[in-house]
Amino acid sequence: NFQYAQDDLDKILKKIEIEEAGERQEIEAKIALKKAEINFLQAQNTFLQQKNGWYLNLGLPEETEVPLVEDSPFLEEIIKWADSLEFNLKEEESMELAVDNYYRIRNILLDQDSAQKEAEWNLTKNKPQVDLFGAYSSKDDSWGVGIELSYDIFDGGKQKIEDEGYQTKLENVEDDYLQIVSELKLELSGLFNQQEINNLNLEEKLMSWEKAKLEEESYQIQLQQGLISNSEFQYKMLGWQESEINLKSSRDEILINKLHIAQFLGFRK
Repeated sequence: NFQYAQDDLDKILKKIEIEEAGERQEIEAKIALKKAEINFLQAQNTFLQQKNGWYLNLGLPEETEVPLVEDSPFLEEIIKWADSLEFNLKEEESMELAVDNYYRIRNILLDQDSAQKEAEWNLTKNKPQVDLFGAYSSKDDSWGVGIELSYDIFDGGKQKIEDEGYQTKLENVEDDYLQIVSELKLELSGLFNQQEINNLNLEEKLMSWEKAKLEEESYQIQLQQGLISNSEFQYKMLGWQESEINLKSSRDEILINKLHIAQFLGFRK
């Protein structure tokens, strides 16, 4: 579009030189060129932002170059799989899947198990120790069994302090678990709400695209009848093409959001 607008402006300027076009056509061509330039820069900026975000999520260095091919068979499979996803789950079911799948919660549960075992070990290590031992008397050729009881009664409160420390650790781990679950629930709810918004946005973009197609047909007739100039038609075409891009972007937003939800719920292709 940008290159076409530049070529169109060059043609208009040449026509002005031989007085086949006027100032109005020149202004229209310059407007079309500027709009095409803005659209190009916006598209370029959006692409770079999305690419950098993708690299960040994958943990890839900035200098890494990943070839992006639109018609990649792998990408087509992912899109087809994502399109087929249906999240017909109750809120409790979704949350249960998310909790089971979330790596931070798995780590917290491991910490909780470890802290529990440490606390149990600490309780048993300073309990009274009972030892059995056998004894043999050569005097009367007899065997006997003895019991030895040991307990540190002068620990200076060390046992109590250690017990309180392990209990505090257990409580902190439990608090961390509840906090992460709350954050996860909020984020998952946000993803489902965003999906509803994306679906409504798609409906609006689809209607805008259909309206643009009707306008294009009407302006095509006017162009053929000489009622509008080619520059005017090309200027309008930028808007129609923008509506098509917006429609595709809204579909991509739905796809990406569904993939995020699938990741949270542990769905794998």
